[in-house]
Amino acid sequence: MTRNGHGEHEQSAVSVDVLALRYDLNDRTLLLAVHTRQWEPFTGEPALPGVLLTRGERLSDAARRALATKAGLAAAAIAEVGQLATYDEPNRDPRGPTLSLSMWASLHSDATLSGAAQWVDIRTVPELAFDHNRIIAESKPALAQLLWRN
Repeated sequence: MTRNGHGEHEQSAVSVDVLALRYDLNDRTLLLAVHTRQWEPFTGEPALPGVLLTRGERLSDAARRALATKAGLAAAAIAEVGQLATYDEPNRDPRGPTLSLSMWASLHSDATLSGAAQWVDIRTVPELAFDHNRIIAESKPALAQLLWRN
């Protein structure tokens, strides 16, 4: 366990990275929320909203926390949250071995971002920090089934 840099909560080496999706009714485009990282590693680079899991925290709660703190999304903007996959590449994070649990979040069509977050077309995602482009690419088939059904 490590401290979060602010001394507030103990954290594990498990990150929760969220593919937050909103359908733009006007452009008929599926949008993905990304934010600009404020801290090392990858300061100033875009990434999926993500947080380190705290002791006793449920994955869905961590995903919602990531969306609130990294993308400025209000709880009411989030329709559904679910788990996608686990990424265990030992070198995925330059700080050391970290598991990433990828999550999806379906957002209401009027959801707005704030702070260092922006919407990008899921078909043209820029180069992201960590292994986030891989997470997106590997999640697209599962997301297509989930979104079609839900």
